[in-house]
Amino acid sequence: MIFKHIYNRSFLVPAIFSIFLVLLIPGCGKQSAPERYLIGAYYYLWFPYNFNRRGYLRKFLNPSQTPVLGVYNSSDPAVAERHIAWCSRYGIDFLVIDWWPNRPQQNEVLEAGFLRAENIDDIKWCIFYETQSLGMDRATGSIIWTDRRIERFASDLLELSGRYFSHPSYLKIKGRPVIFLYLTRNFSDKTQAAIKKVRSVLRERGVNPFIVADEVFWTVTVDGGEKSTFSGWTEAPQKSRIRLFDAITTYNIYETLKHNHQGYASGSRYLPEVEEIYQRYRELCGDEVLFIPNIIPGYNDRALRPGSGHYVIPRQWEDGGTSGSLFSELFERLGVAYIDQKIPIMMITSWNEWNEDTAIEPLTPAQPTARDSSGSGTRFTDGYSYSGFGETYLRIIRDKVVAVAGQVLDERGNPVCGITVEGWTGGKLAASDETDTGGYYRLPRPLMGEGGYRVTVKGRDLHRMVKVRKDRAMTGVNFRLF
Repeated sequence: MIFKHIYNRSFLVPAIFSIFLVLLIPGCGKQSAPERYLIGAYYYLWFPYNFNRRGYLRKFLNPSQTPVLGVYNSSDPAVAERHIAWCSRYGIDFLVIDWWPNRPQQNEVLEAGFLRAENIDDIKWCIFYETQSLGMDRATGSIIWTDRRIERFASDLLELSGRYFSHPSYLKIKGRPVIFLYLTRNFSDKTQAAIKKVRSVLRERGVNPFIVADEVFWTVTVDGGEKSTFSGWTEAPQKSRIRLFDAITTYNIYETLKHNHQGYASGSRYLPEVEEIYQRYRELCGDEVLFIPNIIPGYNDRALRPGSGHYVIPRQWEDGGTSGSLFSELFERLGVAYIDQKIPIMMITSWNEWNEDTAIEPLTPAQPTARDSSGSGTRFTDGYSYSGFGETYLRIIRDKVVAVAGQVLDERGNPVCGITVEGWTGGKLAASDETDTGGYYRLPRPLMGEGGYRVTVKGRDLHRMVKVRKDRAMTGVNFRLF
């Protein structure tokens, strides 16, 4: 029973975001415009440990595949710099970074690597608090809030508040620091007391956190209020618990027992059933709670959990489709379709969760293969094809959310940051953006529909005429300053 409710994460451990949202980034970092989709992705700091352990699907393909950065180390700032540069250039606005109550060495990697990236101003980030690390009840699969765990939870968030919430790039919604909580759908017993305690201790420090809960799922624990016993599981969304949070989402809607979701999504029940549950939860949110849809590029944990025989959701929408075709369909039909117009955020699982193969981080380009190194040759792939997809997923994101993109260089060909690039139509300003550390800018698609635009460098006699398409970003609209 416990595995039914937690089997959409990787547990390779030793033993055991009104439509207006401004992400303020100083210096050469980006400033987002209103009326744009804000794209976030879950980001992990457990490498190379999780590369080297059993369970890395791409490692067992025949031939094997690796990320463009190879078997990298999360503590290397250069790795984070490459990741941030990709995100900033292609349209990912923020990263939600895992933080574990009981993994101090892994948590240290955040400061040793990611926060030392020279281009940290080009991205927003926030903490993803792994609540299950506080302890789960093995008999019920729930996270039972004892007084001791509540105190630890509050203490951790107080520490995180002091350590990170004032960081210039920390994600804030309407001035409130954001924190994501994993597995709130498994919370049991004194949940109200736990959340109230956290808000109380942070309020004393002058902090009003914006809490995003992993609440949307097929079965959730019954909210027993302040009862001290486990109240069971239900398919009904728990409105009283949802009201404790500022936003709800799902980390990953994949459920091991829903076998009608297996295979190509064009012929399975995955999309219609996820649409149904998204609609149910979004309506329940009303005006008080933000709904944040989540999409995946696919799912395969068969190398991570070889004894479980879990079904696969391949990365192709249909048999014979291209890698990324599922992601493109879900982006529109689950992401854009269910995004909350109060604050239009969409989450992606994930940037680099390679163990469940939900990562969109660039892979070294390679031909597709359905073969693996198992005895049968298909134990891990389950007969589905996997390609070294390069930057496919980043290009899909860019085409969905960016109208015009390019780079600004100086007379020597070096990138220039902090330069404002504008898109004009009919004598009116439609959109603008500032170049990042790499000199790249992107003008958001929601502000620039199909048609002709004059793209200019603010304060300089430089312009280009472009025609915006509805299905693809106009890229390479570059400028050189003389």
